[in-house]
Amino acid sequence: MHETGRVYDADLEDISQRQVKKLLDMAEQLSELYLISEVVELPEQAEDKVYYRILKMEYEEYIEQWIHEIKTSITATKLLCENHRTDWTKKLLL
Repeated sequence: MHETGRVYDADLEDISQRQVKKLLDMAEQLSELYLISEVVELPEQAEDKVYYRILKMEYEEYIEQWIHEIKTSITATKLLCENHRTDWTKKLLL
């Protein structure tokens, strides 16, 4: 911001570049990039909120897919145990 209290395009560009650099630095520190939406601060500007929401949607989709894959494996294991009853599989089903 300048003496007149006005923000110029160059100032906005500097701010935007700093925000992008901060985001990239945070992403590099994560072992799993899909977690970026969990560590990023909630943005204030409308355009940034759109990007944030997209990140959140991607994360939610990832979690839903992971849950589905886990449930499928658990169900398959349970069916195998039920169809091949032994003392060992009975213990697994408890």
